[in-house]
Amino acid sequence: MQNRDSSVSILIPTFNRSNILLKLTKEIIIPVATRYKNHIEFFIRDNTGLENIVYPLDELLKLPVNVNYRVNEYNLLYHGNIKK
Repeated sequence: MQNRDSSVSILIPTFNRSNILLKLTKEIIIPVATRYKNHIEFFIRDNTGLENIVYPLDELLKLPVNVNYRVNEYNLLYHGNIKK
């Protein structure tokens, strides 16, 4: 979900850190995005998705919050992950 009225956008690039990403999403991203729904948006870019984190995150991200999660099909390296 993308909210054009958001005051702050936060990009979180990641690579093979499924446990950390899942914990971060549950404990920080979802509560912050829920509390400041119209003022903050998160973009999570997973550079490979090799650890199969997509399914647990997809369930969490069905909540009405401004979190956009995308998994790249292959490793784009840091610059490619940010650029895409």
